[in-house]
Amino acid sequence: MGFLRNVVTDLVEKRLWPVALLLVLALAAVPVLLGRGAEPEPAASAALPAATPAPATARAQIAVDVPVPANRERKGKLRDPFKQRKAKAAPAATAASSAITAKAASGADDADAGSFPAGSGAAPSGPMPSDVTPPASSGPSAPAAPDADAPKADAKDLYRISLRFGRTGKLRTRRDLARLTPLPTVDNPFFVFLGVLEGGKRAVFLVSTDAKATGDGVCKPSRTSCQTIELRVGDTEYFDVERASGPVQYQLDLVSITKEEAGSTSEAVAARARASKDGAEVLEAAGADALGGIDGYRFSRRTGLLERTPVASRASADDAAGQDEADAAETPADPAAAGEPAVAQAATADRAQDKRLRAAVRAVVRGVGRALSAVR
Repeated sequence: MGFLRNVVTDLVEKRLWPVALLLVLALAAVPVLLGRGAEPEPAASAALPAATPAPATARAQIAVDVPVPANRERKGKLRDPFKQRKAKAAPAATAASSAITAKAASGADDADAGSFPAGSGAAPSGPMPSDVTPPASSGPSAPAAPDADAPKADAKDLYRISLRFGRTGKLRTRRDLARLTPLPTVDNPFFVFLGVLEGGKRAVFLVSTDAKATGDGVCKPSRTSCQTIELRVGDTEYFDVERASGPVQYQLDLVSITKEEAGSTSEAVAARARASKDGAEVLEAAGADALGGIDGYRFSRRTGLLERTPVASRASADDAAGQDEADAAETPADPAAAGEPAVAQAATADRAQDKRLRAAVRAVVRGVGRALSAVR
């Protein structure tokens, strides 16, 4: 309180009290003036409710612009997008081009589905466009060339295979298996290793009619009539065999097919001649040529590989006899009347007789094999 009295006394003595009074009034008036200056603010805020419909309009506008979901129903078969499509082979494309060329040349209006590459979608329903340029050659396409990736045959090349074989769960490894080796045993075989097929990628086995084969292998001439089976490296095949004690299952895993080079041509020839004598006897008893091969295959001493024979020579042994008798009945008695040399007629007759003998021997061997299996 003494401080305030001293201040007031000084202001009165120095006649500064009017200034002090003005300052006090100014301090009191400033809040009032500021409060009055802020009074128009409610008017601005009052205008806000009038502007509130704008967001609602904007929201309504956004709702109108939302696109309608597309129709998700798909007709037809769906394709897995993660599954890679197989590339088209060159021979197939050549065949398709030849078909299109033939169609353009003849002017036929035939919608042939085979004229378009597979997997290219639906075939066009209208005529071929006029701006399509036909291939240079309109003649029939040439036969497909051999696979470029297949190794070329060499006079010194040798092929060896390794496999695992035995009852399921009791497999034994057999390395460098000789050609014509009978398995599982010499006394009771139900298939024979014939050799490596041309190209060096497959091994071929002769399968007994008493064994039912299932697995990765390719049966020839068909799965229902599995006379021979072709296996690639890594393939597994199962053989179900009926025994006197009950059914037995064997398993065959082809481990490897290796190609080696002999030191000389003579060494290669000697190595290719290595074959199981017991297996050769089994084939001879079955009516097959152990050296030349069997129906559908022929062993080449030059390459040491099996070569496929023409389809005409793959007739089943069961139908060979009846077919040969029909051919013999249709053969004219006079060779000159048929316009064929007598030598060719004699060769045809010899082949027919040989087939009949083979069919008879095979039938006898099969009967003996079934009888022995029943006794065991």
